[in-house]
Amino acid sequence: MINILSTLLTKILILWIISLGSQVTWALQDNQESTNLIAVQTQDNRTHKLVFVYVHGLGGKNKETPFVHNLKEFIKENQFANFKAVHYSWDSPIVRWRVAASDFLDGKKKAEHEATQFALDILGKYERHQTPYYLIAHSLGTYIIAKSFEYQKTPLRMLRGIFFLGAALPRDYQINTTALPPKLKIISYYSKLYDQILPFFYNIAGIKSGGQVGFDDLKCFQNFRTTCTHSFKGIGFHRDYSTLAEAIGYIIMLKENIFIAGQKFKLKKKKIMGGLLSWHDVFELTEININGKTQNVLIQQRWNTHNYRIVIKDKRGRPYQLAKGRSLHAMLRALMLY
Repeated sequence: MINILSTLLTKILILWIISLGSQVTWALQDNQESTNLIAVQTQDNRTHKLVFVYVHGLGGKNKETPFVHNLKEFIKENQFANFKAVHYSWDSPIVRWRVAASDFLDGKKKAEHEATQFALDILGKYERHQTPYYLIAHSLGTYIIAKSFEYQKTPLRMLRGIFFLGAALPRDYQINTTALPPKLKIISYYSKLYDQILPFFYNIAGIKSGGQVGFDDLKCFQNFRTTCTHSFKGIGFHRDYSTLAEAIGYIIMLKENIFIAGQKFKLKKKKIMGGLLSWHDVFELTEININGKTQNVLIQQRWNTHNYRIVIKDKRGRPYQLAKGRSLHAMLRALMLY
C-alpha cells in the first residue's frame, strides 16, 4: 500500500512540474546550496540538419579560425552528427600596422564586393535547399552579412539566428530588416574595455562601432557586453571572441529546444560584483516569473574557465548569482527556467 501511494505521489509531482511550464515560480534562499546531476534529455531534435556559417574578418583568406575549431569541438563532443560548422573564407587584407587605416578601408571595399557572392553561395544555397542555418561573423565579416541583406526582398525563411562578434559596423548602422524572419534579432557581442582594434579604426571616422559599445537600433539588435579582445594572439592566454564558441553553441541549442545533459553544479544565491572584468554577458531570458516577480535572467560565461552562472538583479539593481557551474543547460533545468 505504501509503495502504491509513493508511486502515485511521484506521478502527481511530475505532472505538476510539467504543468508549470515557463512561468514556474521557485524559491532559493540566501546561502542555500544544492548539488544536482541532470542526465536525461527530454526532447531530442539533434537528428535534423543544421548549419553554422562563420565569416571571418581581416587577416587574409583563412582556412579555419580558432572560433570554427572550437565550434566543431562543441559539435563533436555533443555528438551532433547532422550539424555542420562552415567557414566562409574570403580574401581579406592582412593588416600592416604602418598603413592599418588604409588596409581597413581596403577591407571594407572587399567585404562589400564579397557580399554579392555570399548572398549567392550561402543565403541562396541554404534557402534553396531548405536547410536551417545560423550566421556568425567577426569584425568585417559582419559587414559582409549586413551588405548581403541589402539584396534580399523577402525574409530568409531558413535563417534561424545571427551572431555578431566585435562588429566592424557603425553603432547607428541600419540593417535591411526585410531580410530578417519575424521577431529575429541579431545578437551582438561587444567589448568596450578590452577591444583596442575597433576604437583605433573608428575614432578616425568620428563614430564608435557596434562592436565597441553595442548598436543603437534595439528593435534589430540585442547587445551583450563581453571582456573579449578583438583578435587572436596565437600565444599565451586567449580572451578573444573564439572563447564564445561554446556559449553560442549552448544558446543555439536552447533555441533549437535541445537539452545537453551536464555535470554537477551548485545552486547558491549570493551577492556578486557583476563581472565587469572577467565575465561575458552571453544571453538573457526575459520576463521570467521568479518568486512571484517577473524578472530578466542574465547568463554569464567566465572568460578563462568557461564556467557559467545565472544572474538576476534586485529592485535596486544589485546583481545576485543563483547558480554556477560548467553545465549551462543543467543549471537552467534545475532552476526550472528551461
